[in-house]
Amino acid sequence: MTRIQLLSSVLVVSGFLLFSPAASAQTRGFSVVNGEVKSEGGEQVAGVTVKFMLGSGEPLNALVGKDGKWRAIGVGKGEWKVQVAAPGYASRTLTVVVEQEAVTTNWIVTVLKKAPVKAS
Repeated sequence: MTRIQLLSSVLVVSGFLLFSPAASAQTRGFSVVNGEVKSEGGEQVAGVTVKFMLGSGEPLNALVGKDGKWRAIGVGKGEWKVQVAAPGYASRTLTVVVEQEAVTTNWIVTVLKKAPVKAS
């Protein structure tokens, strides 16, 4: 392999690693992400589940209070898909970007819409 071919190969692999979404997403870290879930009318939603999806498939579950407020501990830097669900509401998937690991981040407010009533 010539020097130019070797250099080209190294640049291609480096570019793949730098621009691959998996390289910067869904890893555990030491950030704490906080938020709450409300209805369209602004009321707090009970029975909420909030899951930060890890690349490995096992979600990082947030700790959720009865008032719909939540805290995810151990979130790493990168782009996260976050699933928010509650009984009687249509679930949502959000994209949350953690730019730097920190003890706390900006508060995330998620609004859920009532699920459509199924006709019997």
